[in-house]
Amino acid sequence: MFDTLPSEILYHIADFLPPNSVCAVGRVSRRLHAIFTPIVYQSITLRATNEWALNVLDVNSFFLHHDYGRAQDCLRHTRYLCIQAPIQLVRFSRCAYYSIFRMTGMDGCSPDAMSEVVAHKQFLRDLELQVSQIFSCLNPHSLRTFEWKLGTCVPTSIFGADGYLARYQPHIEHLNLLTDGTCFHARHGLGGLSQLRTVKDLKWDGIQHREEVESLRGCLRCNHSHLESLSVGFTPSAFANSLSWNHLVGLGPGDGVCRTPTSMTFPGLTQLSLSQITLPSHFPSDECFTFHTLRSLSLRHCPNQLRLLHLLSKEPDKIQLDSLESCFDFLQDDHRHANAISQFLLSFNGLRNLYLHMSNFPPLGSDFVEGIRAHRATLKWLVYHERQLAPLDDSGLFEEDRDVSPNWVGELDHAIDQRQVTFLALSICPRAARTCLEPAREHSQLQLLHLRFSGPERLHLNLAQEIRALLLEIQRANSVGVCAPGSYFQGDNLDTHDPSRSTHIASLQSSALPHLAEAKAFLSFATWAFSPQGIPSLKALAFGDFSHEDRYEAQRFLIRRRDPSKESQATSEYPDFVPFEVADLDTWEGFLGDGARFLAACPGGGLMESPYDF
Repeated sequence: MFDTLPSEILYHIADFLPPNSVCAVGRVSRRLHAIFTPIVYQSITLRATNEWALNVLDVNSFFLHHDYGRAQDCLRHTRYLCIQAPIQLVRFSRCAYYSIFRMTGMDGCSPDAMSEVVAHKQFLRDLELQVSQIFSCLNPHSLRTFEWKLGTCVPTSIFGADGYLARYQPHIEHLNLLTDGTCFHARHGLGGLSQLRTVKDLKWDGIQHREEVESLRGCLRCNHSHLESLSVGFTPSAFANSLSWNHLVGLGPGDGVCRTPTSMTFPGLTQLSLSQITLPSHFPSDECFTFHTLRSLSLRHCPNQLRLLHLLSKEPDKIQLDSLESCFDFLQDDHRHANAISQFLLSFNGLRNLYLHMSNFPPLGSDFVEGIRAHRATLKWLVYHERQLAPLDDSGLFEEDRDVSPNWVGELDHAIDQRQVTFLALSICPRAARTCLEPAREHSQLQLLHLRFSGPERLHLNLAQEIRALLLEIQRANSVGVCAPGSYFQGDNLDTHDPSRSTHIASLQSSALPHLAEAKAFLSFATWAFSPQGIPSLKALAFGDFSHEDRYEAQRFLIRRRDPSKESQATSEYPDFVPFEVADLDTWEGFLGDGARFLAACPGGGLMESPYDF
């Protein structure tokens, strides 16, 4: 019966199925195979699963399951190609680290031959040989999206002036690059960027060298008239201090310095994201026009970004954003513009998403709250993370940035309308979160709540493991009747000296008591939030740092409301909620927005760092 449905209905069904299910359905009959094969293979992702072996992709495993003829038949449907790897540890160079050790055991390679140049060439050669196997099976002019997310240099045969993409895939519309700006060789092999003339969405993170900026400018020069989304991230270092916004938009010749007053304009640009890019202290009116077309603006640690927001707030033609992200340290900018964010927020209406990561700002008063309140009627997503310098010891001689609770959180209900906001993230402790959310809980529309903290501050902890251990202890206590379900956190009943609990709590004995108390406080808040006395609309609760995918996996935890129709109470660690992972796409269905993207907003630090920052 299913096999006889019209093709249009089968395509619609495939949109709601996970990839594995689509692949399985395609094996039922020849007709279903012909219909579902293009859907299965329209998106291909190659991975280096080991961060220490970035030149070993899973290409061989693909061809183990597909002979060359079948691979050609399948990959001719590919429109989206991604090459990626985890980036959990920041290293001095991702390009040749593993290759040096790998080549040591090769025949004919003596230790004297293990120079950086030889290792790097072999590293790129390994990548080139594997990727070329996939390229040979693609239809020319078929790719619409290409992503290089290894965090390494790109082989010349891919992005060179005579490389594969420039010659055979010139119609790419979405381009996403993540390169190793710390590598001396990263500046080479990117001449083909200027030959791509249909790019609508351009993202490049990890830029450091002037030659890379010139390659990027060449691509912008060919695509600025129809570009819709632009995201550029520099890797800060001694070499990149002089690289700025002017180097991107200037059309003048030379070594990266704009020598003519003429600059590129972006009439169709709606999304702009800049990271670690020095902005000019004054924008000409023609360059301000670029910002007036935007609907989404992200500024992450860009010198002079407060000055830019101040200038935009004074423009007669007011900017109308749907989304604003600003991450900045007040110590790096002009003190005269400390209130630039509140001025900018007050200069227009209609903001839907606001993400702020504020470091070392002076105490924010009523003007800041009024700036958020100006968008009370439309604001759906709000992220606020504040950090301040704090002494490391009683002497106060040394200080470092620490997370702090916002001093205006007591006015939260005045700043936002909890009947409108669906996603909320605050750098706040669980006890304070309950205090500010409980009064409005009955009419709240909150679906996702994120209690944020910075992962690097807790790298010596494994908060996720501590919470799981406590959940196991709760489950055991409930099953044997030590305490009634839901009453475990009513009072201080975590007795680590009770022999009946020693089995599940022994792993926590080495943890410091304040850290264990933090995990307990989170579960206590979760118990309330998902209970009948909590927030009825709440679907998921996050705790910790979700920056940069899985980099801080041990310093974060995510739970959702238990679905009684799918899960019995007996299968749950706790009666009202169950843990889940960010990558669990099925769980995010039904949310009013992309929950995973929201959790990753305002990341702490950069994805790719320079050794000069250590």
